[in-house]
Formats: sequence, structure tokens, C-alpha cells
Amino acid sequence: MNNIIIPQRFRLMCNNLYENYDCIVKYDTDIENKHFIGNKENRSCRFCNRNQRETKFRKEAHAISNLIGNNRLFSYYECDECNGVLFTQFESHFSNYMRLRHCVSQIHGKNGIPSYKNRVEDFSRIDIKDMISVAQKEDEDAIVNFDRERHIIHFSGKRTYKPSMVYKCLLKMALTIIPEEELPNVQNAMDYLMGRKKYMCKLPVLYRQYGGIHPFGKPICFLYKRKEKRIKENVPQYLFMIAYGNFVFQLYIPFCDNDKFLQGKDCNFIFIPTPEDITQIPIKELLDLSSDDRVEKEEYGIDFSFGSYEEKDLTININDK
Repeated sequence: MNNIIIPQRFRLMCNNLYENYDCIVKYDTDIENKHFIGNKENRSCRFCNRNQRETKFRKEAHAISNLIGNNRLFSYYECDECNGVLFTQFESHFSNYMRLRHCVSQIHGKNGIPSYKNRVEDFSRIDIKDMISVAQKEDEDAIVNFDRERHIIHFSGKRTYKPSMVYKCLLKMALTIIPEEELPNVQNAMDYLMGRKKYMCKLPVLYRQYGGIHPFGKPICFLYKRKEKRIKENVPQYLFMIAYGNFVFQLYIPFCDNDKFLQGKDCNFIFIPTPEDITQIPIKELLDLSSDDRVEKEEYGIDFSFGSYEEKDLTININDK
């Protein structure tokens, strides 16, 4: 067995995290049987505050979205109405935001691996069955570029979404897994999620993308809470991270009363390392997902490297079909 050398940068990341935070929640969805969070007998929705006499709890509510491969972790404290139209809207925008990357990274969502088109009416598309299948029409925008010299395949696409809805999809997962005793500390975030309050401020999300074939596999999530005695003073109370496939999203739960002392100060958004950070330096992007304005046809992409390849001419004339 080869010894794994832990680089100094990884040790520093871990020290920085654990000198300031304690992990209070961890859920791994790569388990054999379904796991439900909460009390089945005395059910109350933590999002709309209605109980089982006031609303229905017939559906199995995913604690982590099944768009990213979760079919094992559920909660008992999400009613059918919240689970329906409102949270479905959040997931729809998140799906639009990540569809190309989910497609080519082969993320199994609620209906399997999603196909990808720039527009519904386009012929050009990407499908995943036993292999990546690309259909490209000459007079449509190229969705795949094959760089033979650099051994890179670049997939490109366009997405339409509302940033705040993408953010709320991630925030909803964080507020689902947070322990009940912590709920009074995140009531402002809950009110923002449900549209009961509005705030005008940046909502940062750290996006990371790692190489390899599904280094994270099924979704895994963590929630960290700020230590009373810590090394860095200006850190937010709660950090949430969700990792799945090739992707990681990290945010802090916003608008906490216990974070009011951070107003007007530079906030330390501490990086949560993963085992992949021992051997990889991921692509990182700090996003601001606060805007309610619709983003139209934003260009984005994802690259894959490869070793050897074999070319075959599979050209067809669609006019002959």
C-alpha cells in the first residue's frame, strides 16, 4: 500500500477550519436504506410552521435534492405544499444553472442523467447512454469543441435562470439538515427562503469543480458551527457544504442575528476542504447569487481531458431521415 503524502496546504486548510468551527451535522447519502430526519409521529413543517392538522405530509420530502442524486436522505418536517410548487421552482432554476455540467458529468437526477440542448427547438444535443453521444447541426451554435493537440473536449452551452432561486435551492438544503435546536438562530434565513422577508445584500457561494470520474459519488453534506473560542473573529456562524459528482457548493447561512457584529466588516469565508484537495487543486469561482433578475442565455462550459482517442465518421444527412 502506497503512503499518502499530505501536502502542507491541505494541513493549513484543515487547521483553519477546525480552529474556528465544529462540525455539527454530516450526512452521506451513499447508504443502503432510506434515512429520515425528524419525528414521524408529531409532524410539523419547519418551513411554513403548519402541523399535520393544518396541512398534509403524504410525500417523501428529499432533505437533499434528488436532482443531484439523493434517493436516500429524507425529512419528516416538510409538508406537501412546501415540497410542491415553491421548492420545485428553486430546483428548476438550479437544474437550468447546472444542466450542461450535470449532463456531461453524468449526474443521475430524478429522471436519470439529463440530456442537454441550448434551446428546446434545436437539433444539436448531448445524450448520455453507454457513452457520450453528441448530435451537432452545422447552422447551430457548437456545443462541443474537440482540441486534439491539448487533448481537451470543451462542452459549451447557454443557461437561463434567476440567481436568487439557485441560491434558495442550496439554502433550502442547509435549512433542512440543521438541527432543530439551532432553528431559532436561522429564522431570518428561513423567512428569506419562504419570501416572508427581503434583504438587499450579496449572497456569496463558493463553487468548486474537481477532475476525475465522480470523486464524490453520491451527495454528501456538512454543516459547521462557529466556535465560541476561535482563532479568527470575523467568521459567520454557520457554514454549509454539499459535494456530489465533480462539484462542491459552499455557503454560509445568511442573516443570523448572531452575525450582526459582522456588518460593515470584512468577513472571513473559510474554505471547507475535502479529501480531493489532498491531490487536486480545483477550479474555484466565488459567485454572488443575490439578484432576483432573470439571467438570459448566459454562456458557460466544462472541459474534460483525455488520453488516446479513435476517430470515426458518423456523419448523417438529417434531410434523408
